[in-house]
Amino acid sequence: MAQMTVTPVATHAFLLDGKWIEGGDELEIRAPYDGSVVGRVFQGRREHADAAIAAAVKAFADRHTDLVGRLEIPGIDEPFARHPRRP
Repeated sequence: MAQMTVTPVATHAFLLDGKWIEGGDELEIRAPYDGSVVGRVFQGRREHADAAIAAAVKAFADRHTDLVGRLEIPGIDEPFARHPRRP
């Protein structure tokens, strides 16, 4: 009979605003083949989602400001004016 090998299962954090977060609810990841646990991850909560949205808004605003400050293209809005906005 074949011998079963048991491998230790790692728990992984998630990246939020450049920092690894080891908080929230721990969730088991199971193999579809036999249902065995192949890993664990932390599932973010509402406060993590709020922090992620705030970080994304800040990053976009910073990048957009930098980009607009560097661009000086005459008539940049002109191509968009030809296409009416969809409702």
